[in-house]
Amino acid sequence: MDINLTIDFDFDAFEAEVYKAARAVFAKLQRDYGGETFYTFNLVTGDVSQYVTVFVDSEEELTRNAGEEQLSPGLELSIEDRRYLLRHSLRNNKFNTGVTGDEIDSSFSDASNMLLALQTQVEALEDRLIDEEDADEDEFDEFVYETIHEPIEAALKRVMQRLDREGAFEETNARENVHLGVLSSGDRGELLGPYTDLNPASVCAKYSEDVEAYQNARNKLDNPQTSQRGCRWFGFF
Repeated sequence: MDINLTIDFDFDAFEAEVYKAARAVFAKLQRDYGGETFYTFNLVTGDVSQYVTVFVDSEEELTRNAGEEQLSPGLELSIEDRRYLLRHSLRNNKFNTGVTGDEIDSSFSDASNMLLALQTQVEALEDRLIDEEDADEDEFDEFVYETIHEPIEAALKRVMQRLDREGAFEETNARENVHLGVLSSGDRGELLGPYTDLNPASVCAKYSEDVEAYQNARNKLDNPQTSQRGCRWFGFF
C-alpha cells in the first residue's frame, strides 16, 4: 500500500521561528562568554524531531572537559588526544546545561511546541494507518522521513546558512576556525561532519583532520595492550 498523505505543518513559519530564536541565542552566548573562543555551532533536534536546541563549544571549555575525564589507572592519554575524542561529540558543557541550557530551551519553546504538535499528528496517523488499516510500517517510516524529517533538516540548514551570511558566528573566532552543523540527539557519539553545505572547504578539510586524529586516539583506547577496564567514557547529553 502506497502512503500518500498530507501533513498539516507550516515549514516556513517554523523556519522563521527557529531563525529568530537561534540568532538571539548564538549572539547572547558569544556576548556572555566573550572570553571563550567558540569553534562549533550546531542546531540540534530530538531523534524524532520533537524539539530544537543548540550545541556549542569553545576551545577553552574543550580543554577543561578533557582535563576532567577520569581514565582507568595505567591508561594514559594526552590532553590533546582527549580533546580530539570530545571535540565534535555532543556532550554536556557549560554553554548547554544548567541555567544556560534552560534559557536556550525557553528561547526555542515556540519552535519546539510546533514540532510537538506535529509529532502528535504523526502518531495519530500512525495509529490509524498501521493499527487500523494495516499499512506497512517501513513504508510509513519512509513517508515520515521524506515528508517531515528531511524538510525540517533542510529548514535548519537554511537557518544556519542565513546566520552565517550575516556573520553571526564570528564574534570570538575567525570563520575559518568554526564548524557549523545540524545534528540529532540520536547521533550522539557519532562524527557526522564535515557539513559541506554549511562550511567552506578549508573548514571541512580541518574537520576531516580532526576525524583522523579522533580515530587515532580511539585506537589508543582500543589497543589490546592497554586495559580499558574501569574507564569512564565521555558523557553525552
